[in-house]
Amino acid sequence: MEIDKISTKRPATGNVQEAAKILKPSIRIESGGIQTTKERTPRAYRSTPITILGDFNAHHSLWSCQDVNSRGKVVEKLLTELDLTLLNDGSNTYFHSPTQSFSAIDLSICSLSLLLDLTWSVLGNPLGSDHFPVVISYATPIACATLRQPRWKFDQADWETFRTQADITENMVSSGSIDEAVSLVTSCILSATNNAISQPSSRLPRFPKPWWNKECQMAKKDKNKAWNRFRRYPTPDNMIAFNKARARVRKIHRQRKRES
Repeated sequence: MEIDKISTKRPATGNVQEAAKILKPSIRIESGGIQTTKERTPRAYRSTPITILGDFNAHHSLWSCQDVNSRGKVVEKLLTELDLTLLNDGSNTYFHSPTQSFSAIDLSICSLSLLLDLTWSVLGNPLGSDHFPVVISYATPIACATLRQPRWKFDQADWETFRTQADITENMVSSGSIDEAVSLVTSCILSATNNAISQPSSRLPRFPKPWWNKECQMAKKDKNKAWNRFRRYPTPDNMIAFNKARARVRKIHRQRKRES
């Protein structure tokens, strides 16, 4: 089975190109497949910087694997032919439970023009998966909506304090330029407002899972402890303890979801 998807759009702020190609692990990959996907993209977007992310199950010394397989050779050829580069720094991204071994098979590929704009890191906790979360960020922070627009609790306002402090005098508007007058009046009103009318938190609300409870929290804490113990001391006993803790978390989550 093969899933192939391409979507392109041109918002006012710039070009955006999305492409997804999902294959079964048993399907052989070839560099020509990525090239074909790129050629199917409208010509106007072919120069747009791209990122290719996924579990390639590819082994190569370029990303600190102990061996080289056919998929690794394909990815190496892909990097050369399409002028792409690898964000991976050699950190392990996958834990193979049966052999208790780590490897770096989750690759993050991008255009050369993006290399200095992005940072790449791996979280130390797999969060219940065999794959470690990979975090890709802009090297220079960009503006994002992390705070709500300021609001005022008018129903709890101290209007007497507001009337006293919002004292707009004739001197504010009669001397200087119009811009200076506007600035003085605005500052006066805002100062009175801040002193007399409270504001709710500007942080965006978090929507908790309705089924999450203390039992889920404790199970998650025990799983994290078991994982950290295994990472420090990778013994068979610690591996078994971690697997049991992870299985318990999954069981509790299923039960709570059914009951909620």
